[in-house]
Amino acid sequence: MTTGYRDAIVETYKGDCYYRPRQVKLNPLSGAGSVSTVPSNVSGIRYVDYFVEDLSISDFYDSDVIGIGRPNVASPNVKQIERKSSITYSEPYSLDSSVLKLSSFNGGQGNFVDLPNAYGAIKQMLNNGDSITVLQEVKSSLIPVNRNLVEYLDGTSNVTVSTNYLGSQSVYAGDFGTQNSESVKAYNGRVYFSDVRSGKIVRIGPDGLEPISEAKIDAYTQDKCFIIASSSGTYKTIGGIDPMHGEYDITYLNVNSSGDTFNDTIAYDMEDKVWNTRYSFKPEAYEHLDNFLYTFKGGAMYRHTESAPALRNTFYGIESTSRIKLISAFNNSMVKTAEAFSIEGNSPWSFKFSLSGQTARETMTVDNLSLREGMYYASVPRLNAASNQAVSNRAVIGYVTATGTWASGVTLTIGNPITTPFQASGNTFIGALTSGTTTTIYNGTNGYALIQASGTNTILLSNLSGSIATIPTGTILVADSPAFIDGDPVRGPFFIIDVTKSGTTPIEAYAFNVYFTRSKLHNELVTE
Repeated sequence: MTTGYRDAIVETYKGDCYYRPRQVKLNPLSGAGSVSTVPSNVSGIRYVDYFVEDLSISDFYDSDVIGIGRPNVASPNVKQIERKSSITYSEPYSLDSSVLKLSSFNGGQGNFVDLPNAYGAIKQMLNNGDSITVLQEVKSSLIPVNRNLVEYLDGTSNVTVSTNYLGSQSVYAGDFGTQNSESVKAYNGRVYFSDVRSGKIVRIGPDGLEPISEAKIDAYTQDKCFIIASSSGTYKTIGGIDPMHGEYDITYLNVNSSGDTFNDTIAYDMEDKVWNTRYSFKPEAYEHLDNFLYTFKGGAMYRHTESAPALRNTFYGIESTSRIKLISAFNNSMVKTAEAFSIEGNSPWSFKFSLSGQTARETMTVDNLSLREGMYYASVPRLNAASNQAVSNRAVIGYVTATGTWASGVTLTIGNPITTPFQASGNTFIGALTSGTTTTIYNGTNGYALIQASGTNTILLSNLSGSIATIPTGTILVADSPAFIDGDPVRGPFFIIDVTKSGTTPIEAYAFNVYFTRSKLHNELVTE
């Protein structure tokens, strides 16, 4: 006797019938526990559920199957193609019917529209209610729904009712499309997208198609798109809408390198039609809902808001620094000298002046600015002159005619009366120059820390720190005062100012002011 047995499981495949549940009519049993039946007992007929083989999948319509598969007609001229520029639509959705026909695509009804292949593949379609905006790789167009757009010889057009679900394609002027569907966003009846092929960022609205990148950032977008088009890496141009600030944000992203200097986010003011700013965040995707902007980073979703507990200048848990680059270019033909810088706002900013091709001046931090008459003010720092300019913070004391014995203290005799102040405590360097060689007497740390005039043409050196530095007679003795005070000023036809501000609290800046005077090296023919 066998116990603990299990029902056999049979798996079938590639069959030509269906295994379906049925209620099977059986004769009554002769008694309890009996397996024999009594066919003559008509009143005891029973129905038992069994799985049986059936050629039909349904009892309500003809659905017999055959094992040889679906019959087809062979044609040597037919091939399989991928229709990248065609639109296929389903049967319409009906509110008063229980049958959902959105998944019914009946090719026999001609439910497709072929758009010109010359315009490239369809990358995005957007629903406008009574029309569809179609973005192909090279062209953008509008297709009416259940309507036709009739164009007249005078350039005007009119909409007429049509029996065709999709009307005639109306192409926007200009060869602008998109190759990056992730850049496409629709908001308030307008569509924004990036066209890498032409190096433009484009907007479509009631007034037609407009390359908005031509609003003073055309060279920037051209450079970005050239890198994308000429590189083998994976790049994206990701677009998003920020309803709270009324901006279209676009991020240029190298997917394979998060630290690439190529990665950048810029913002377009949709109302004022200007490019406002750069942003420190570089998300993987954008979305907007209600009045908020949402971005995705590292698989997590973040909401951008100005309300607590959100911190300013902080994106994805990383604090950034606010940066503004200013160019002061009043009267480009006049060489100017920068004297001071002021900030109108509720907080001081750090700043640094520079000129194209020259070393940037020392950074002035927020601690260096003082509040004067409601503005934060500081003098523009100076620096050692460039190699082709005179060293303005260096003064000549005279030439050495005689020296005493070089030791911890020594007396130098100068061949001229001493008129230049040179106390070691006020100078950053005192040395001797001869035949292109500089000998350090004091550099602020080492050398003779105490340097005193002991007569009209004699100098006493003492308080030696470090090794003894001897200089021969006939050399020129010089003193460098602090470059910050007496160094070469920022001088040129224009100034580049980098201002920065750290912190996570709200800040306001209304204006940045540069105070300058005409340089003595200016062109006399220019006007003030």
